[in-house]
Amino acid sequence: DTLDIYDGVNRQFYDANYAAYRQQVIDLAPEILGQFASIPEARRKLITYHDSFAHFARRFEFEVSGFVVAVPGDQPAAGEIDRLAQVVRDQGIPAVFAEYGYDSAPMQEIASKTGVPVCTLYSDVLGGEVDTYIEMMRANAAEIVRCLGGAATP
Repeated sequence: DTLDIYDGVNRQFYDANYAAYRQQVIDLAPEILGQFASIPEARRKLITYHDSFAHFARRFEFEVSGFVVAVPGDQPAAGEIDRLAQVVRDQGIPAVFAEYGYDSAPMQEIASKTGVPVCTLYSDVLGGEVDTYIEMMRANAAEIVRCLGGAATP
């Protein structure tokens, strides 16, 4: 709307781009849900670096079993690594998720204590081969399927 106000002569261009992108985002959800269907319900649990996946979990039928810090850059609370390691063991969580662009040491420590792999998701920071929201969602879906034991999709 702001672009239309300041550059109304190109309104049709902006509106067409918005409609196309909106449709791409709408089409993305069933694509991702289809990939996640191969992950057994008992394995749909996420342990992440920071509290950034609550909406994602609700939308795609996962449970956030824990996170190291509420805000990136904060230090883990005393005992938090050990507590999350116990959650991983108790719930049989097959992997923990570091986040691209953030310190992976806490996740590495949890993985070391539990024998599960550390996988990487994108949240607030994009980069590498992921430069857009849609690329981020597809990359995260592929990584979650790979790490939680779902079937790979072409």
